[in-house]
Amino acid sequence: MKVQMAKRSSIYYLYGLTFPLGETRGNDSLILGIEGAPVKFFTIKGLCVVYSKVPVEKYSEDSLESKVKNPYWVEDRAREHYEAQSAVMHRARTMLPFKFGTLFKSKKGLKKYIASRHQCAEELLTNLTDKQEWSVKVFADKDKLKMEVVRLNPDFKLAIEAQRDNRKGTNFLLAKKLLREIDLVANSYAREQACSLTDALEDLSVGWRQNETFTLSEQGNDEMIANFAFLVQLDSIHNFQSVIDVFNDRQPNGTIYAHYTGPWLPYNFVNELGVEPCVSA
Repeated sequence: MKVQMAKRSSIYYLYGLTFPLGETRGNDSLILGIEGAPVKFFTIKGLCVVYSKVPVEKYSEDSLESKVKNPYWVEDRAREHYEAQSAVMHRARTMLPFKFGTLFKSKKGLKKYIASRHQCAEELLTNLTDKQEWSVKVFADKDKLKMEVVRLNPDFKLAIEAQRDNRKGTNFLLAKKLLREIDLVANSYAREQACSLTDALEDLSVGWRQNETFTLSEQGNDEMIANFAFLVQLDSIHNFQSVIDVFNDRQPNGTIYAHYTGPWLPYNFVNELGVEPCVSA
């Protein structure tokens, strides 16, 4: 007689790894994750796996392939993913976050995966304990900055006089040359200031990563000239923030300023552990 196996009704959605939370037992978490699914825990070899059970019909490979084409669905699920991770991080001393959409078909496959990377994960968690990731972005108001350069250098005032001319002959050429020089001086000053700040912050952190700059609509015409992530010990965070505050206070007329946010999950300081956003065995 052939025995028919019951079809799997749910699969495992993985948020990350942390050290065991003493007060949490498997199913008693009040944290909600993807689409309101309860966040659960189980411990394997001293590591706490943070996950939710989600319906297989919604999160199979075929189903996900169509859903990820909907930006609104992705935005909502990604927010739930991050909020669940953040809630766990606030209850733990650290967390290794996994990418949005990391799923396992079975608990056996999930355990096998964790066991194969146990040493690496444990070392990462140990190194991240009692540390926080902070983002620091430096912006420059280029118009204000060039005006400040002109104010501090009388020779550059010739550029303004040339612009008021009828833009003919040598006056126009001189104006173009001086405006290029003003740009060069302004850009050089902005880079120097950003470097001096990041050098000071490196001394107060245990690790840093330089990320690409990009345009933020809420910053108007201000240009992002530096984008860093820092890993900071808990007892250094006040000094870290104070250095940035002092830097901003010293910049003339809001020409350059730094904006810091955090704490964030330490995405910039965890190695990839070998799982892409997909359904694994």
